[in-house]
Amino acid sequence: PQANNVDFMIQVFLNIGTDGITKFDVENSSGLKDRQGSYYLDALVYLGLVEKYKTKYYLTERGKEIKLSPLNRLNEIFCDVILRNNLLKYLYDKTRGFATQNEAKEFISTVLATTFELGRTTADRRTSTVNAWFNWIDKVRGVKDNE
Repeated sequence: PQANNVDFMIQVFLNIGTDGITKFDVENSSGLKDRQGSYYLDALVYLGLVEKYKTKYYLTERGKEIKLSPLNRLNEIFCDVILRNNLLKYLYDKTRGFATQNEAKEFISTVLATTFELGRTTADRRTSTVNAWFNWIDKVRGVKDNE
C-alpha cells in the first residue's frame, strides 16, 4: 500500500485544484484504504510538486507549471522530476548496472535505511516504491529489464 503506481500518482497530481486536496479526497474518489491517499500526496511533496498546509495539499509553483504541460508529455516530465531528485538519481544510476532486481533492491534498502535512519521494514517498504518508480521510468523510456 505504498505510492508505487506512478500513473495513479499522476492522476492524483492532475486532480489537485486551486482549493487543494486532502488525503480523504484521494481515498474517497479512488477507493484507497487507510493512509494510502497520504502516501501518494506525500510522494508528490517529496518530489517538490505539492506542499502540505495543515490537512490540505496544494500545488507548488513547479507543480502548477507542470500541470499546464500537454498531457502526452506528462510521463516523460514525471521521469525527469523523479530523476532530478539527487538521491533518486544516484540510486537509479547506481542500480542500472546491477545484475538482478534483488541486488538493486538490497542496495536501495541499505541506502534508504542509512540516509533516513529507518528500520529495515520501513526501508524495505520505501524500497518497493523506489523500485516501482524506476521500473516505471524504464518502461516509459523503453529500457530493458534487468531480471
